[in-house]
Amino acid sequence: MFAGESKAAESAFMRNLDKTYNIIWATHPRHLPDAPSGHVVVLDVAFAADSQYKIKTMPLIDALGDRLHYWIDHHYHPEAWERFSEDPRFVLVPNDIAHACPELITEELVAQSSDEIDTIIAHCDFDGALSAVKWILGGKEPWPNADEDGRAVDSPGRGHDLTPRGEHIALAMDEIYSTTNTQNRLRYMTELVWAMARDDWPEDFKHKINLFAQRAKEKERLAEENTRDLGKFESKDIYVVRLERKLDNQDRKYYLVAAENRARVGAVIEKEPKGGNWITVATFDPTIDLAQIKGLSGGRTDYRFARAKKGGHQQLIKIQEYIDQVDSQQKSDD
Repeated sequence: MFAGESKAAESAFMRNLDKTYNIIWATHPRHLPDAPSGHVVVLDVAFAADSQYKIKTMPLIDALGDRLHYWIDHHYHPEAWERFSEDPRFVLVPNDIAHACPELITEELVAQSSDEIDTIIAHCDFDGALSAVKWILGGKEPWPNADEDGRAVDSPGRGHDLTPRGEHIALAMDEIYSTTNTQNRLRYMTELVWAMARDDWPEDFKHKINLFAQRAKEKERLAEENTRDLGKFESKDIYVVRLERKLDNQDRKYYLVAAENRARVGAVIEKEPKGGNWITVATFDPTIDLAQIKGLSGGRTDYRFARAKKGGHQQLIKIQEYIDQVDSQQKSDD
């Protein structure tokens, strides 16, 4: 495993693998944990949207102070990122460059402070979990092409290839997120991190993961069918699926991918149980920066969400107008 590497690198790797990190999950940019004790690294956790970062994200940063060694993320936030652009604790690379967070967890970066870190705060998804695993492994991939798996899962449609192992674990995580309560979800995610890091899969745990992955695969198939049957083009470049119910985050992802595969922008509009609608849009097209569109407040450059006023029609109009402007600019540049 360590052929051609220095003894120092091997030693650091083994120290990290044997170390018991305190893993704390951030389930949403607005739902952050209280600042833990000890020395902390934060992985794949976005700054809360718009000015919400001042009342959601900043209290955690301020409470950690010098105990925060790194905040590593790829969810672009123009105002907040500008504020921390000169702070060496913050490794902030936008999604159009870093298609997933694990690729930012390098051996060189981990080596600078790995002995001091005792707590990892990570986004509770495949991208965040794999980032935590790479930190535990001193910046090494837990299996060949794991970084590419992170990119394929977190930035689908951008030409990345997903390994069978990566797909299996990602599907299982989707189903865990959809069907378990918060306590069990976080427990499963922590167990998965250590199973991936140590490549140690107890039979009972492996059986459960297999069942989760099978169920998620079936949901993915149903989302594809429903997107085909219920969706339509509501403008020339936007394929829209309108649903009478609110989805969980993982099911929504399946619908979005199915819609994106049909158009330059995919949109899912869901009815809220208490009235109103939410719109979520996503694109595989690297020329489209959805963060430039007013009325889509949260997310990143290729994925945005917001409350949908009047069924989201005005937001869809703004998206199409933006796409037309991008195309027009490209033609004039050519």
